[in-house]
Amino acid sequence: MNPRAVHQRTPLDRVAIAHNPQNFIAGLCIPKVAVSKLSDTYYVFGTESRRVESIKYEPRGLPPEIDYAASTSPFVCEHYGDRHLILEDEYKNSDAALDPEQDATELLSQVTKLQREIRAASLLFTAGNYATGLKATLSGTDQFDNAASTPILTIKDACSDVVSRGGMRPNVAVMNMDVYNVLEQHATVIGRLQYTDPMVTRQKVAAMLGLSKIFVGEAIKNTAAEGLAESLSDIWTDSVSLYYIPPQVLAAAGEEAPAMTIGRKVPTFCAAFTYMDMQIDILPDSLRPGKNNWVWCRHIADEVITGNNFAYLLTDCLS
Repeated sequence: MNPRAVHQRTPLDRVAIAHNPQNFIAGLCIPKVAVSKLSDTYYVFGTESRRVESIKYEPRGLPPEIDYAASTSPFVCEHYGDRHLILEDEYKNSDAALDPEQDATELLSQVTKLQREIRAASLLFTAGNYATGLKATLSGTDQFDNAASTPILTIKDACSDVVSRGGMRPNVAVMNMDVYNVLEQHATVIGRLQYTDPMVTRQKVAAMLGLSKIFVGEAIKNTAAEGLAESLSDIWTDSVSLYYIPPQVLAAAGEEAPAMTIGRKVPTFCAAFTYMDMQIDILPDSLRPGKNNWVWCRHIADEVITGNNFAYLLTDCLS
């Protein structure tokens, strides 16, 4: 008898292939600020501390009076999320390699993170979110993949412009993988390391640019309707955002930084006011007979620009 005829094919119980998006950066590059209300305001202080005042006065006189002003800006947390129904029959009939609740949890979490990544890219790569004079579109020999370009100088000049207009030097950069790969292999970068430490790492490139960290966005999205052939594209385009965020945010590892209170009078270019961090709930379905459950993923937040003069945007960094 043919050896293949003595066995009926069944799914392996320890192998299952899935396409899960990886390397999300939105949970790290935008500081998460924990809030207890869906909507509120936060104070924004003026620039009085940078104004030159005459503080000299006579021994019997009084020092000059200095006043300050503070305005408010709002945030409105939006509800984001999705859900999946697991029928009782699915629980009872699933093969060993399948776990309906775990599989649904992973799917919903990935979809919710993907949507947050898209919002983050839109927030950071939209020129209108940057102050006048703190954005530039590169062309010709300025584009990083041009052999005559000087990306180190371009980025450092942009950071200096932020210092001149906002008083804070950017400490992070956000770019996509294509831009980072070109930057990492650029002759000016290799030339600075070749005689001292030829192994190029992301942290060394960041230090060379005067930054604490470089976030590289690698996530892709499928914009085709369900059932149609995939239409894949990068979420992060060929722009580079240089901006300042509180240093304590940079200590987080993995895909998520914890929601925190960044403190009073702490400058930051952006923030994600977070009423509810990503949460999974398993709730019984009350409309159908049997032990059917809904798996819900919820995320309630508002990602906003809090200081548009603490950042610089470079667009069209590649030709």
